[in-house]
Amino acid sequence: MLMAGLSRPPALPAVTAVTAATAAAPPVPKPAMPPGDRVVVLMFHDVSNDTRYPPDEHRAGRDPAIETPEELNSQLQALVKNGYHVISLEAFHRFLRGEAGVPEKSVLLTFDDGYEGTYTYATPLLEKYHMTATCFMITGWWDPAAHMQSYWHYLTLSEARSMMASGVWSFGGHTYNGHYQVPAGPGGQTGWFYETPQYLVDQRRMETTAEYEQRILLDAVKMTDELRSAGVADPADFDWPSGHSSPVAKGLLTRLGYRYFYTMTAGVNRPDPSASSWDIYRVYVGNSARSMLEAIKSVENR
Repeated sequence: MLMAGLSRPPALPAVTAVTAATAAAPPVPKPAMPPGDRVVVLMFHDVSNDTRYPPDEHRAGRDPAIETPEELNSQLQALVKNGYHVISLEAFHRFLRGEAGVPEKSVLLTFDDGYEGTYTYATPLLEKYHMTATCFMITGWWDPAAHMQSYWHYLTLSEARSMMASGVWSFGGHTYNGHYQVPAGPGGQTGWFYETPQYLVDQRRMETTAEYEQRILLDAVKMTDELRSAGVADPADFDWPSGHSSPVAKGLLTRLGYRYFYTMTAGVNRPDPSASSWDIYRVYVGNSARSMLEAIKSVENR
C-alpha cells in the first residue's frame, strides 16, 4: 500500500536471459583459399661459367643443360618482373593434396642431378630474390671417389647439409647410382637403370623379376639413407632419370615412402586430394629468360 502523495515507480523493462548462444561472437569466416589452381614446375640442371660439353663426348658448342650465373639471374629476375610466385616444396605438397591453395602464376623451381653450381652460384641468387628451390640429387655422387673419377663437379655431403640448413633448399632423390642405361636385350638394346630388367651379358639372359626388383630396391634404400643423412627427415620426392619410369620401380619407391614422382613430360600440375601418389609434370627452362617464359606460357593455360 502506497503512502499518500507518493506515486508507484515505473515498471522496469523485462530482462532477457543471456544465453551462450546469444552472447557468442559471430563466427569468423575462414580465409579464402588463394585463387591459383595450377603450378608449373621448372626444370634446371647445372650452373657454371663453363658451358662446354665434357671432353669425352667429343661435341662442339655449349651444353644446353648448363647455364651461366648471369643467365640464371636473368631468369629469376624475369619471374619477378612477370608476376610469378615461387612456392616451396612443402607448399607444393599441400597444394597437390588439396590442403591449401597457391597464388596465381605459381611455379616450383627444381634442379636435377646435384651439381656444385647449385651451391656456388644458384644459392646466392635464390637468396637475392627470396626464392626457394628443390635439388634432386644422385646421392652416390656425394662419395669423394665420385669427385675424383668425373669431369663434373658435384655437391659434397657437407654442402648439401648446408643448403638444407639454409632454408633455401629442399632435397629429393634421383637414384643413388642409377642414372645410366643398362643392357636390355641380346641385340644391343638398352634401357634406363630403374626402367627395365637388365640383360646379363656374361650369363646370356635377362634378369628375373626378383633380381630386377632387388637391384632397384638396393639402390633406392641407399639413396633414401643418404638423403636422411643430409637432413631430409622423410624423403618423399623422386625424379625419374631422364624421365624413364616403370610400374615396378614406382611400387618399390612407394613402399619406401615416396609419393611425388617427377617426370620430363610438359604440363601443369593440379590438386588431386583423392590420390595417394602424384606424377609431376615439368618444363625445361633452357638457358635464357625468353626460353623460360616461352616454356611456361606453352603449358600454363592447358
